[in-house]
Amino acid sequence: DFRVVVNEGYLQVYRDTIYLVSNSYERIFNGKTPAEADGGVVTHTKGTLASGHAVKITFTGNSGVGTFANSFTVKVFDGKEDVSDEYLYSTKFGEVKTNPKPIVLTAGSASKEYDGKELTCHEIVYEPGALVDGHSLDLEECEFVGSQKRPGTSTNTITKVKIVDSAGKDVSKWYEISFVNGTLTVN
Repeated sequence: DFRVVVNEGYLQVYRDTIYLVSNSYERIFNGKTPAEADGGVVTHTKGTLASGHAVKITFTGNSGVGTFANSFTVKVFDGKEDVSDEYLYSTKFGEVKTNPKPIVLTAGSASKEYDGKELTCHEIVYEPGALVDGHSLDLEECEFVGSQKRPGTSTNTITKVKIVDSAGKDVSKWYEISFVNGTLTVN
């Protein structure tokens, strides 16, 4: 015995299923979401678009350091008109491995004539562009070892550094930091 119940519903007809696959690749941290300019590629593997329709891909992956899905969103346009709801989508995400960005931090150097007072230098020098946009050194959290009181020379060494984003979050682990000592000289 069967009982049949009919409910009115909604029937959606799609032009086709569009199959899209993003690649896997490795990159250096640059503070930006993985994108085409960075090595990200999405391949249309199957499915037919109507004449005049074009796919627009927006990468949405994680911008930090680590291994993440090379994720993206899909829209289809007929000129300027969004016709995305005319298609079904099957997506497969590759992986993006983002490695820390190398940076060289040099402890400041200083010199002075002998005056009986201790010479220290708590400056850090690095190349312009070494930190990604919005990142900075939190100099209050940086530590140094080095001082020179008598005539002579000694090293100035960075022993602790903290790099923060614009919200103050510690992002030091997103950098592969190398240190160069400075020199302190009393004449």
